[in-house]
Amino acid sequence: SCGGQSSNCPRLIALATFRDRFNSLASAYAVSEESAGAILAGPHFATGRNGDGEWETAVRIARLSGARSAVTIDLYDAGGSRLHTMEQTVSPGGQASFALNSSTLPWRDRFTTGYVRVRADSGAIAGGVSLSWSNGRGSMSSTYPLASQLSPLFHFSQVAQGSAGAIDYWTGI
Repeated sequence: SCGGQSSNCPRLIALATFRDRFNSLASAYAVSEESAGAILAGPHFATGRNGDGEWETAVRIARLSGARSAVTIDLYDAGGSRLHTMEQTVSPGGQASFALNSSTLPWRDRFTTGYVRVRADSGAIAGGVSLSWSNGRGSMSSTYPLASQLSPLFHFSQVAQGSAGAIDYWTGI
């Protein structure tokens, strides 16, 4: 925040960057009331074995308002058929994390992709989706915020293309 004086603040997009267990760079988006809603959508998840590695997805939710109640995540395939539903109870100001991997999903390690929809029984929620792939020697990850509404305009706080040291970077939209 800008010292509690929002009229003097520019609009911000926040992003935290950290290193994962393979020392690869990873990132997470901050949530805001503008991105919050009772229903959120995420355009992509991936789980299971693919090639010599395995995909996992984590959906992280923060309850910004409302009463202690259920937050439900529905997983859909590309054709719109619901694959699975998970639920957690979250208090106001609390957080929930849904791990989508071979130990939490009924299809185990079968490679599966689709999209997510998150619903709150009470108040507004916000959050993000993190996809990661690992083969035990290296990893790749991507994080994006869940959306409460569609937008015709997006701003990216950082894009990269090329190599720096031993790391190759690329940006896909």
